[in-house]
Amino acid sequence: MRSRRVTILMATTLLISLLAFTSPALAAEDDDCPGINGDSTYDRNGCPDTDGDGWSDPDENWSTTDGADAFPEEKTQWADRDGDGFGDTSSFDAVLIDHFPDDENLHRAVLSVGCNPPDHTLPIGKSSYFLCTVKNEGLVPVRLTPEWHTKDGVLIGNLPTKIDLEAHGMGGDQNELRLDFTAESAGVSGGLLYFNESSDPEPIFSVALGILVETSTPKTSSSDATPALNPMREKANSLASWMSVKTGYNFNVQSVLALLVIGPLILFVIGRKTQSSLQNRRLEREVLEKESTNEEEREKEVEPETQELSLEDMATDPNVPETKPKRGVKGAEGKVLAEGMVEVMVGEIDMPTGPSDAFNVL
Repeated sequence: MRSRRVTILMATTLLISLLAFTSPALAAEDDDCPGINGDSTYDRNGCPDTDGDGWSDPDENWSTTDGADAFPEEKTQWADRDGDGFGDTSSFDAVLIDHFPDDENLHRAVLSVGCNPPDHTLPIGKSSYFLCTVKNEGLVPVRLTPEWHTKDGVLIGNLPTKIDLEAHGMGGDQNELRLDFTAESAGVSGGLLYFNESSDPEPIFSVALGILVETSTPKTSSSDATPALNPMREKANSLASWMSVKTGYNFNVQSVLALLVIGPLILFVIGRKTQSSLQNRRLEREVLEKESTNEEEREKEVEPETQELSLEDMATDPNVPETKPKRGVKGAEGKVLAEGMVEVMVGEIDMPTGPSDAFNVL
Protein backbone atom coordinates (compact mmCIF):
# COMPACT_ATOMS: atom_id res chain seq x y z
CA MET A 1 0.00 0.00 0.00
CA ARG A 2 2.83 2.32 0.88
CA SER A 3 4.69 1.56 -2.36
CA ARG A 4 1.54 2.41 -4.32
CA ARG A 5 1.33 5.84 -2.71
CA VAL A 6 4.98 6.47 -3.47
CA THR A 7 4.37 5.55 -7.12
CA ILE A 8 1.40 7.95 -7.45
CA LEU A 9 3.39 10.77 -5.84
CA MET A 10 6.30 10.29 -8.21
CA ALA A 11 3.99 10.23 -11.25
CA THR A 12 2.30 13.46 -10.15
CA THR A 13 5.65 15.15 -9.61
CA LEU A 14 6.83 14.08 -13.07
CA LEU A 15 3.63 15.41 -14.73
CA ILE A 16 3.96 18.77 -13.01
CA SER A 17 7.55 19.04 -14.13
CA LEU A 18 6.61 18.29 -17.75
CA LEU A 19 3.88 20.94 -17.73
CA ALA A 20 6.21 23.50 -16.22
CA PHE A 21 8.77 23.02 -18.99
CA THR A 22 6.37 22.69 -21.98
CA SER A 23 3.96 25.59 -21.23
CA PRO A 24 6.52 28.36 -21.92
CA ALA A 25 7.48 26.62 -25.14
CA LEU A 26 3.86 26.51 -26.34
CA ALA A 27 3.31 30.11 -25.30
CA ALA A 28 6.42 31.13 -27.19
CA GLU A 29 5.14 29.43 -30.34
CA ASP A 30 1.76 31.41 -30.17
CA ASP A 31 3.39 34.77 -29.34
CA ASP A 32 3.95 36.92 -32.47
CA CYS A 33 5.96 39.41 -30.43
CA PRO A 34 8.25 37.31 -28.17
CA GLY A 35 10.06 39.31 -25.57
CA ILE A 36 7.47 42.15 -25.72
CA ASN A 37 4.45 42.31 -23.46
CA GLY A 38 1.13 42.60 -25.31
CA ASP A 39 -2.39 41.20 -25.44
CA SER A 40 -3.52 41.63 -29.07
CA THR A 41 -5.61 38.74 -30.40
CA TYR A 42 -7.04 39.54 -33.87
CA ASP A 43 -4.27 40.30 -36.37
CA ARG A 44 -1.39 39.11 -34.14
CA ASN A 45 -1.13 37.38 -30.79
CA GLY A 46 0.64 38.84 -27.79
CA CYS A 47 1.68 42.13 -29.39
CA PRO A 48 1.21 45.63 -27.97
CA ASP A 49 -2.40 46.93 -28.17
CA THR A 50 -2.61 50.46 -26.80
CA ASP A 51 -6.39 50.94 -27.01
CA GLY A 52 -7.21 47.35 -26.02
CA ASP A 53 -9.50 46.62 -28.96
CA GLY A 54 -7.68 43.38 -29.87
CA TRP A 55 -5.84 44.79 -32.89
CA SER A 56 -2.08 45.20 -32.49
CA ASP A 57 -0.30 48.53 -32.82
CA PRO A 58 1.59 48.97 -36.12
CA ASP A 59 5.40 48.75 -36.07
CA GLU A 60 8.25 48.65 -38.55
CA ASN A 61 7.59 44.99 -39.33
CA TRP A 62 3.79 45.08 -39.28
CA SER A 63 1.79 47.93 -40.92
CA THR A 64 -1.90 48.66 -41.38
CA THR A 65 -1.67 46.98 -44.78
CA ASP A 66 -0.76 43.76 -42.96
CA GLY A 67 -3.72 44.20 -40.60
CA ALA A 68 -2.39 46.40 -37.80
CA ASP A 69 -4.70 48.86 -36.03
CA ALA A 70 -5.18 52.01 -38.18
CA PHE A 71 -6.38 53.81 -35.02
CA PRO A 72 -4.13 52.50 -32.21
CA GLU A 73 -5.53 54.98 -29.68
CA GLU A 74 -9.25 54.71 -30.57
CA LYS A 75 -10.83 51.42 -29.54
CA THR A 76 -14.02 51.93 -31.64
CA GLN A 77 -12.03 51.99 -34.92
CA TRP A 78 -9.23 49.87 -36.37
CA ALA A 79 -9.62 49.82 -40.20
CA ASP A 80 -9.60 52.56 -42.88
CA ARG A 81 -10.07 51.22 -46.43
CA ASP A 82 -9.85 54.54 -48.30
CA GLY A 83 -7.13 56.00 -46.05
CA ASP A 84 -8.89 59.29 -45.33
CA GLY A 85 -8.38 59.12 -41.55
CA PHE A 86 -11.94 58.03 -40.72
CA GLY A 87 -12.77 54.49 -39.70
CA ASP A 88 -14.86 51.81 -41.39
CA THR A 89 -16.71 50.82 -38.20
CA SER A 90 -20.22 52.32 -38.38
CA SER A 91 -21.81 51.22 -35.11
CA PHE A 92 -23.89 53.93 -33.41
CA ASP A 93 -21.48 54.22 -30.46
CA ALA A 94 -18.35 54.57 -32.64
CA VAL A 95 -16.44 57.79 -33.30
CA LEU A 96 -14.57 58.99 -36.39
CA ILE A 97 -17.12 57.20 -38.59
CA ASP A 98 -16.55 57.26 -42.35
CA HIS A 99 -20.05 57.49 -43.88
CA PHE A 100 -18.53 56.88 -47.33
CA PRO A 101 -15.85 54.25 -46.53
CA ASP A 102 -14.76 53.74 -50.15
CA ASP A 103 -14.47 57.42 -51.13
CA GLU A 104 -11.42 59.26 -49.79
CA ASN A 105 -13.04 62.64 -50.56
CA LEU A 106 -16.21 62.08 -48.50
CA HIS A 107 -16.70 61.07 -44.89
CA ARG A 108 -19.40 63.31 -43.32
CA ALA A 109 -22.97 62.15 -42.92
CA VAL A 110 -25.48 63.55 -45.44
CA LEU A 111 -29.06 64.37 -44.41
CA SER A 112 -32.22 65.75 -46.01
CA VAL A 113 -34.55 67.67 -43.69
CA GLY A 114 -37.94 69.29 -44.25
CA CYS A 115 -40.21 70.95 -41.67
CA ASN A 116 -43.95 71.54 -41.93
CA PRO A 117 -44.83 74.33 -41.73
CA PRO A 118 -41.57 76.20 -42.30
CA ASP A 119 -42.77 79.13 -40.14
CA HIS A 120 -45.53 80.14 -37.69
CA THR A 121 -47.46 83.30 -36.84
CA LEU A 122 -49.40 83.22 -33.56
CA PRO A 123 -50.38 85.48 -30.63
CA ILE A 124 -48.84 85.54 -27.18
CA GLY A 125 -49.85 82.58 -25.03
CA LYS A 126 -50.65 80.23 -27.90
CA SER A 127 -48.84 76.93 -28.47
CA SER A 128 -48.01 75.11 -31.70
CA TYR A 129 -45.38 72.82 -33.18
CA PHE A 130 -43.17 72.03 -36.18
CA LEU A 131 -43.18 68.53 -37.64
CA CYS A 132 -39.78 67.83 -39.22
CA THR A 133 -38.75 64.81 -41.29
CA VAL A 134 -35.05 63.90 -41.28
CA LYS A 135 -33.63 61.27 -43.65
CA ASN A 136 -30.20 59.63 -43.88
CA GLU A 137 -28.68 59.92 -47.37
CA GLY A 138 -25.41 58.20 -46.41
CA LEU A 139 -24.24 54.62 -46.93
CA VAL A 140 -23.89 53.71 -43.24
CA PRO A 141 -26.10 54.22 -40.16
CA VAL A 142 -25.92 57.52 -38.30
CA ARG A 143 -26.75 58.64 -34.75
CA LEU A 144 -28.00 62.23 -34.51
CA THR A 145 -28.39 64.65 -31.63
CA PRO A 146 -30.88 67.48 -32.36
CA GLU A 147 -30.46 70.97 -30.89
CA TRP A 148 -32.92 73.88 -31.28
CA HIS A 149 -31.36 77.30 -30.72
CA THR A 150 -34.19 79.84 -30.38
CA LYS A 151 -34.34 83.55 -29.64
CA ASP A 152 -36.18 85.08 -26.71
CA GLY A 153 -39.96 84.99 -26.93
CA VAL A 154 -40.76 81.27 -27.17
CA LEU A 155 -40.56 78.37 -24.75
CA ILE A 156 -39.65 75.09 -26.45
CA GLY A 157 -40.43 71.57 -25.35
CA ASN A 158 -37.99 68.74 -24.72
CA LEU A 159 -36.10 67.25 -27.65
CA PRO A 160 -35.01 63.61 -27.98
CA THR A 161 -31.45 62.99 -26.84
CA LYS A 162 -30.63 60.91 -29.93
CA ILE A 163 -32.08 59.81 -33.27
CA ASP A 164 -30.73 56.61 -34.85
CA LEU A 165 -31.13 56.25 -38.63
CA GLU A 166 -30.22 53.22 -40.72
CA ALA A 167 -28.31 53.45 -44.02
CA HIS A 168 -30.04 55.06 -46.99
CA GLY A 169 -32.49 52.70 -48.68
CA MET A 170 -32.92 50.51 -45.61
CA GLY A 171 -35.95 50.41 -43.36
CA GLY A 172 -35.61 53.03 -40.66
CA ASP A 173 -33.53 55.49 -42.69
CA GLN A 174 -35.84 58.41 -41.78
CA ASN A 175 -37.65 59.71 -38.71
CA GLU A 176 -40.14 62.43 -37.75
CA LEU A 177 -39.34 64.97 -35.07
CA ARG A 178 -42.02 67.08 -33.36
CA LEU A 179 -40.91 70.46 -32.01
CA ASP A 180 -43.43 71.92 -29.53
CA PHE A 181 -43.27 75.54 -28.41
CA THR A 182 -45.31 78.27 -26.68
CA ALA A 183 -45.28 81.98 -27.58
CA GLU A 184 -44.32 84.16 -24.58
CA SER A 185 -43.46 87.63 -25.94
CA ALA A 186 -44.01 89.54 -29.16
CA GLY A 187 -41.32 89.56 -31.82
CA VAL A 188 -39.56 87.40 -34.37
CA SER A 189 -38.09 84.20 -33.00
CA GLY A 190 -37.66 80.59 -34.09
CA GLY A 191 -33.92 80.31 -34.58
CA LEU A 192 -32.07 77.32 -36.04
CA LEU A 193 -32.51 73.57 -35.68
CA TYR A 194 -29.16 71.72 -35.69
CA PHE A 195 -28.38 68.04 -36.20
CA ASN A 196 -25.10 66.82 -34.72
CA GLU A 197 -23.37 63.48 -35.28
CA SER A 198 -21.29 61.75 -32.62
CA SER A 199 -18.10 61.55 -34.71
CA ASP A 200 -18.25 65.10 -36.15
CA PRO A 201 -17.38 68.18 -34.07
CA GLU A 202 -19.46 70.45 -36.34
CA PRO A 203 -23.23 70.21 -37.00
CA ILE A 204 -23.89 68.27 -40.18
CA PHE A 205 -27.19 70.03 -40.97
CA SER A 206 -29.16 73.10 -39.91
CA VAL A 207 -32.57 74.46 -40.89
CA ALA A 208 -34.11 77.86 -40.12
CA LEU A 209 -37.48 77.93 -38.34
CA GLY A 210 -39.42 81.18 -38.29
CA ILE A 211 -41.84 82.19 -35.51
CA LEU A 212 -43.63 85.56 -35.45
CA VAL A 213 -45.34 86.28 -32.12
CA GLU A 214 -48.00 89.00 -32.28
CA THR A 215 -49.30 91.09 -29.40
CA SER A 216 -52.93 90.11 -30.01
CA THR A 217 -55.08 88.19 -32.44
CA PRO A 218 -56.17 90.41 -35.38
CA LYS A 219 -59.94 90.94 -35.51
CA THR A 220 -61.95 91.23 -38.71
CA SER A 221 -64.22 94.29 -39.04
CA SER A 222 -67.88 93.34 -39.47
CA SER A 223 -68.56 96.41 -41.64
CA ASP A 224 -65.75 95.75 -44.08
CA ALA A 225 -65.16 92.02 -44.00
CA THR A 226 -62.02 90.77 -45.72
CA PRO A 227 -61.68 87.08 -46.67
CA ALA A 228 -59.21 85.29 -44.41
CA LEU A 229 -56.07 83.89 -46.03
CA ASN A 230 -55.60 81.15 -43.45
CA PRO A 231 -56.70 78.28 -45.77
CA MET A 232 -54.41 79.57 -48.53
CA ARG A 233 -51.56 79.99 -46.06
CA GLU A 234 -52.02 76.45 -44.76
CA LYS A 235 -51.92 75.04 -48.29
CA ALA A 236 -48.84 77.14 -49.05
CA ASN A 237 -47.19 75.79 -45.88
CA SER A 238 -47.94 72.21 -46.91
CA LEU A 239 -46.59 72.83 -50.41
CA ALA A 240 -43.45 74.48 -49.01
CA SER A 241 -42.77 71.49 -46.75
CA TRP A 242 -43.29 69.03 -49.60
CA MET A 243 -40.94 71.00 -51.88
CA SER A 244 -38.32 71.20 -49.11
CA VAL A 245 -38.35 67.41 -48.59
CA LYS A 246 -38.28 66.58 -52.30
CA THR A 247 -35.62 69.06 -53.42
CA GLY A 248 -33.43 69.34 -50.32
CA TYR A 249 -33.74 73.16 -50.36
CA ASN A 250 -35.55 75.17 -47.72
CA PHE A 251 -38.75 76.77 -49.10
CA ASN A 252 -40.78 79.11 -46.90
CA VAL A 253 -44.37 80.21 -47.29
CA GLN A 254 -43.37 83.57 -48.78
CA SER A 255 -41.42 81.97 -51.63
CA VAL A 256 -44.29 79.58 -52.40
CA LEU A 257 -46.85 82.42 -52.44
CA ALA A 258 -44.55 84.37 -54.76
CA LEU A 259 -44.42 81.39 -57.13
CA LEU A 260 -48.22 81.10 -57.04
CA VAL A 261 -48.57 84.79 -57.96
CA ILE A 262 -45.77 85.08 -60.51
CA GLY A 263 -46.38 81.68 -62.15
CA PRO A 264 -49.81 82.55 -63.69
CA LEU A 265 -48.45 85.95 -64.78
CA ILE A 266 -45.59 84.28 -66.64
CA LEU A 267 -48.02 81.84 -68.28
CA PHE A 268 -50.26 84.78 -69.28
CA VAL A 269 -47.35 86.64 -70.90
CA ILE A 270 -46.25 83.51 -72.77
CA GLY A 271 -49.84 82.95 -73.95
CA ARG A 272 -50.16 86.52 -75.22
CA LYS A 273 -46.88 86.30 -77.10
CA THR A 274 -47.92 82.99 -78.66
CA GLN A 275 -51.31 84.42 -79.69
CA SER A 276 -49.66 87.51 -81.22
CA SER A 277 -47.19 85.35 -83.14
CA LEU A 278 -50.00 83.19 -84.55
CA GLN A 279 -51.98 86.28 -85.58
CA ASN A 280 -48.97 87.78 -87.38
CA ARG A 281 -48.41 84.52 -89.26
CA ARG A 282 -52.08 84.43 -90.30
CA LEU A 283 -51.91 88.04 -91.62
CA GLU A 284 -48.74 87.27 -93.57
CA ARG A 285 -50.42 84.24 -95.14
CA GLU A 286 -53.46 86.33 -96.16
CA VAL A 287 -51.22 89.01 -97.75
CA LEU A 288 -49.37 86.36 -99.76
CA GLU A 289 -52.64 84.82 -100.95
CA LYS A 290 -53.98 88.27 -101.97
CA GLU A 291 -50.81 89.09 -103.91
CA SER A 292 -51.05 85.76 -105.73
CA THR A 293 -54.69 86.50 -106.72
CA ASN A 294 -53.81 89.99 -108.03
CA GLU A 295 -50.98 88.53 -110.10
CA GLU A 296 -53.36 86.08 -111.78
CA GLU A 297 -55.83 88.88 -112.58
CA ARG A 298 -53.07 91.01 -114.13
CA GLU A 299 -52.01 88.10 -116.34
CA LYS A 300 -55.60 87.70 -117.58
CA GLU A 301 -55.82 91.43 -118.44
CA VAL A 302 -52.61 91.35 -120.50
CA GLU A 303 -53.66 88.24 -122.46
CA PRO A 304 -55.50 89.22 -125.76
CA GLU A 305 -59.04 88.02 -126.24
CA THR A 306 -59.46 85.31 -128.83
CA GLN A 307 -62.20 86.16 -131.39
CA GLU A 308 -64.25 83.35 -132.80
CA LEU A 309 -64.36 83.40 -136.65
CA SER A 310 -66.97 81.92 -138.94
CA LEU A 311 -66.04 79.59 -141.77
CA GLU A 312 -66.59 82.41 -144.25
CA ASP A 313 -64.30 84.76 -142.26
CA MET A 314 -61.66 82.05 -141.92
CA ALA A 315 -61.70 81.57 -145.75
CA THR A 316 -61.19 85.29 -146.33
CA ASP A 317 -57.67 86.64 -146.33
CA PRO A 318 -57.63 89.34 -143.60
CA ASN A 319 -54.88 91.22 -145.43
CA VAL A 320 -57.00 91.81 -148.62
CA PRO A 321 -59.40 94.77 -148.39
CA GLU A 322 -63.04 93.97 -148.88
CA THR A 323 -64.52 94.79 -152.36
CA LYS A 324 -68.08 93.84 -151.59
CA PRO A 325 -70.81 95.98 -153.14
CA LYS A 326 -72.36 98.68 -151.01
CA ARG A 327 -75.83 97.52 -152.12
CA GLY A 328 -77.41 95.10 -154.61
CA VAL A 329 -78.04 91.44 -154.96
CA LYS A 330 -75.81 89.06 -153.07
CA GLY A 331 -73.59 87.32 -155.52
CA ALA A 332 -73.50 90.28 -157.99
CA GLU A 333 -71.75 93.59 -158.22
CA GLY A 334 -71.96 96.61 -160.46
CA LYS A 335 -71.39 100.31 -160.91
CA VAL A 336 -73.31 103.35 -162.24
CA LEU A 337 -72.28 104.32 -165.79
CA ALA A 338 -74.65 107.28 -166.32
CA GLU A 339 -78.00 108.46 -165.20
CA GLY A 340 -80.33 105.53 -165.66
CA MET A 341 -77.53 103.27 -166.82
CA VAL A 342 -75.76 100.63 -164.66
CA GLU A 343 -73.28 97.92 -165.36
CA VAL A 344 -73.91 94.69 -163.50
CA MET A 345 -71.50 91.83 -163.33
CA VAL A 346 -73.09 88.58 -162.26
CA GLY A 347 -71.24 85.64 -160.88
CA GLU A 348 -71.81 82.08 -161.79
CA ILE A 349 -75.39 81.07 -162.39
CA ASP A 350 -76.60 77.71 -161.26
CA MET A 351 -78.98 77.05 -164.15
CA PRO A 352 -81.80 74.56 -163.48
CA THR A 353 -82.73 71.93 -166.03
CA GLY A 354 -86.53 72.25 -165.74
CA PRO A 355 -88.36 75.07 -167.55
CA SER A 356 -90.21 76.30 -164.45
CA ASP A 357 -87.62 75.81 -161.77
CA ALA A 358 -86.24 78.78 -159.89
CA PHE A 359 -82.52 79.45 -159.66
CA ASN A 360 -80.15 81.39 -157.54
CA VAL A 361 -77.52 83.86 -158.52
CA LEU A 362 -74.28 82.87 -156.73
